[in-house]
Amino acid sequence: MTKHKKNRIIYGAIVLVLLIICIRVVSTIFGIPVYTYPGFGIGIPPGYNSIGIDVSHYQSKINWEQVKDMRDLGMRIQFVFIKATQGTYQTDGQFNRNWREAKKYNIQRGAYLFFDPRQNGRAQANHFIKKVKLQSGDFAPVVDVEDLYGMSKANCRKEALACIKRLQQHYGVKPIIYSYTNFYKNNLGSAFDQYPLWIAHYKSFGKPRITRDWAVWQHSDKGRVNGIGGAVDFNVFGGNHADWKALQLQ
Repeated sequence: MTKHKKNRIIYGAIVLVLLIICIRVVSTIFGIPVYTYPGFGIGIPPGYNSIGIDVSHYQSKINWEQVKDMRDLGMRIQFVFIKATQGTYQTDGQFNRNWREAKKYNIQRGAYLFFDPRQNGRAQANHFIKKVKLQSGDFAPVVDVEDLYGMSKANCRKEALACIKRLQQHYGVKPIIYSYTNFYKNNLGSAFDQYPLWIAHYKSFGKPRITRDWAVWQHSDKGRVNGIGGAVDFNVFGGNHADWKALQLQ
């Protein structure tokens, strides 16, 4: 091989690497997915083997058999988080059906409580406990904390921790915290760092922009899945098999 040909190969490799870097930078800045799955209709961050969705009554009546059977470039929906309750005043209208059907079609399931800081945290946990009968293999209960509703940060933290501790006492496992990156950093912080984190961040490529460790990343709210009308949130699991088992009731 001539020296000139070797130089051309080296220069070509450098250009290719720079092109890949540029594509990834542009993807991160503008939220343009690099690896688009045509069926799901979104990009899924590479390097994650387990993908899932989260649903509520907003998705109406779901055909769970179609969800289970869907494949897109070899990927399938492996887990789902299902809205169960909100505050002390609401049980999601589709929860019982979604909970039953996810189990029937062998999709790993978890239930979440949408937290309202205007209300007593322990009472919200008791409402959830009354409605949700978790079984061995289900994910730990999730507390979704994403809005102050005009309350102070201190009050939100106090009631959220009361809610979390009551759930842990009842189910015997640390609850998972769901929040957005900015809300978590600005309003929750270190008092919640001991709990597994399900983090929402849509404007990032390889991982969410948060310094603490996390278990699940909600990376898009624009996914499509057979059996579900309209858009649905997509998530990836960020750990290994041991981490996956640690999030479940034993």
